[in-house]
Parts: sequence; C-alpha cells; structure tokens
Amino acid sequence: MRMKKTKFENIEIIIDYNVDRPPECKGSTELYSIFEDGTISYCICYECATLDKHIDREHVEKVVSILETILKKIKEKYGSL
Repeated sequence: MRMKKTKFENIEIIIDYNVDRPPECKGSTELYSIFEDGTISYCICYECATLDKHIDREHVEKVVSILETILKKIKEKYGSL
C-alpha cells in the first residue's frame, strides 16, 4: 500500500535567466514542493513546459540538493520539519 505524503511547504523561485525568450514566455517560475518526510518534488512553469524548451536539469539538481541539505540541517536541529 502506498502512503500519501503530507506536503510541508511550497517554495516558488522566480528566475530571470536574462536570455532571449519568445513573447509568450513570462520568465521561469520553478515550484519546489517539500514534503514532511523531507523529499522534494520539482515542477517547471506551464509557459516553459508548453514551449518545449530545453530544461536545465543540472540547475534543478543543484537547487534540489541545496534544499535537501537545508532540510537535513533543520531536521537534525529540531527533530522534524
């Protein structure tokens, strides 16, 4: 049986890559959902997803790694999120 994860927080990060974008692109909103068990999921904004542009997975992995490190430190200090 699959356990349902409880969401702890959503973090929205607005990034301006300072590059030429099509007019329908309003920038990049990256949403990171943090769950109470410390896992993080990532979703790119609708505009960028529909443009079928290359998504910089290396950037995403770095941000997720930083968030996981922060969460680990919080859990170590306080015992839970």
